[in-house]
Amino acid sequence: MDSTSTITIDLRAIGRNVRRLRALIGPDRAMCTVLKADAYGLGASRIWPAMVEHDVDMLAVYSLPQANALADAGCTAPILVLMPVHRLDADDAARPQFIAGQVHLTIHDADQARALIGSIRESGLRMRVPVHIELDTGMTRGGARPAEAQDLARLVHASRELELAGVFTHLVASGSAGATDAQMSCLDEWMARCSTWLPRGLLVHLASSHATVRDPSSHRGMIRVGLAWTGLVDDEWGAFAKDDGLESVVRWTTSVVQAKRVPAGTPVGYGSTWCSARDTVIALLPVGYADGYPSPQPGMQQAVRIHARGAWHTVPVVGSVNMDQLTVDAGSIVGSWGAPQELYGAPVELLGTDRSQVTHPLEVARVAGRKPYEILCGLSARLPRVHERALEIDRSMRSASVPRSAAASPNAGE
Repeated sequence: MDSTSTITIDLRAIGRNVRRLRALIGPDRAMCTVLKADAYGLGASRIWPAMVEHDVDMLAVYSLPQANALADAGCTAPILVLMPVHRLDADDAARPQFIAGQVHLTIHDADQARALIGSIRESGLRMRVPVHIELDTGMTRGGARPAEAQDLARLVHASRELELAGVFTHLVASGSAGATDAQMSCLDEWMARCSTWLPRGLLVHLASSHATVRDPSSHRGMIRVGLAWTGLVDDEWGAFAKDDGLESVVRWTTSVVQAKRVPAGTPVGYGSTWCSARDTVIALLPVGYADGYPSPQPGMQQAVRIHARGAWHTVPVVGSVNMDQLTVDAGSIVGSWGAPQELYGAPVELLGTDRSQVTHPLEVARVAGRKPYEILCGLSARLPRVHERALEIDRSMRSASVPRSAAASPNAGE
């Protein structure tokens, strides 16, 4: 056994999610998919072709090294870097992707803009880097408040090194109509005041995953979605047709490595927090919190699914989650008539794609009191990732032209 478990990423499901989002926003708006933190730990270099294949217009990452890694993997789409980049080293500035204007940077304040302009001049290269101004409309994280951002727009407009390609803001509570409407109004008022310095074809984007699904008025020129492409967004607003909503793209599986009978009243795990109420079978799974399996909230019950006797069975996790091990009560499978040994090697699903099951990532996150992002990003790098349909997509990309892209040029739409 090379690994205790495997993470499987369904590239077909990613493609279907992208198509459904595209149908939701229509053909005239651009789509940016966020691949921060190596696509939330799922493998950005293997996932981006599935997105570009389905006409995603732009990819967003957090840092410059993440953008460079995507470009080095052959990415053909424009890449937006969200963090403040204060300087471009000569090696970065000389990269073909920068010279071609493929990499877009985010401007957060005037000091950063001036430092970036100075480093581009120092590089000796005559180039204009596409930039997006981040307007802080209430997140109070990155970006510039409206008054400062007005001066920032003027500074970028006057620069020979920067080309204003976009303006965006981050929503504080994208599931809330009131909070989102207030931020949209702030953005609209700022753009009206700054119209002199805003070029035609400017990409305006603020809709995150939940806003995209909830409110078409938030779509603007481009949507910027992360959680949505993973399928981990509840459609409580009925944006998609029944049985045609977003799909989870991740499955995590392992197998049983030991099973043994225990009598009623047997304590299990550190602290003896669980005792068997009846004679039962305890099965051992070779995964734990070091692999990214979360502990539950107090009073919440975790469960996994085991395939045995020709069917899938839901069984509870019992005892505490360990670093490398989980114990589950499998007595309901084997019962009083079977041998525990028949469970050895039985497939186990820890995360699954069926929304109705306890192993769906949204349910796992709820029981653990975590955000879905935390579940994905918490999956250990030591677990192998298998990308279904990767070879097929690689072959199609080699023969395809660069995708349609309203975001490919800072002057798109002129």
